[in-house]
Amino acid sequence: MDVSEFVDNFFNSDKYEKFIIEEVYVVVNLEDLKRVSITDENLNLAEKIAFKVNDEFLIFEVNYEYDDILIIVEKFLPDSFRFFDISSPLTKIVNLGIKRIYSITNFMGCIDGMKLSIYDPNITSGNNFVLNLTFYSDSSGIFYELRNNGIDGRF
Repeated sequence: MDVSEFVDNFFNSDKYEKFIIEEVYVVVNLEDLKRVSITDENLNLAEKIAFKVNDEFLIFEVNYEYDDILIIVEKFLPDSFRFFDISSPLTKIVNLGIKRIYSITNFMGCIDGMKLSIYDPNITSGNNFVLNLTFYSDSSGIFYELRNNGIDGRF
């Protein structure tokens, strides 16, 4: 399945439960971590991030030519994910669902970032919002942040 087909399925689906995150893989480049100073404890840096959703892998990585985010849908997890970070904060979103996807697009039409609204499929009444995951591309990789407070709760 290509990205456009995945997005079409996502936006044309009435059943959000189809988009449950089954597994999370985060590849960290230690050289990038040494070069970049991260002062915000909620901010993290990754080279690539993959979610297993519906037996396919939704992969986020940086297109370094334009510093924008590439989204790739693969049937199998690429070899580049052989060594992944099991201590990533993203492991807490396993078994949660993707409710909405927002793109952060610059004036040239490149996707500089994305925001995924994450929900708990086990909460069937009321607000099942859990947190937002925000990605931002940079020449060092993908910065990401999980937030459940502030304006993010409105998305």
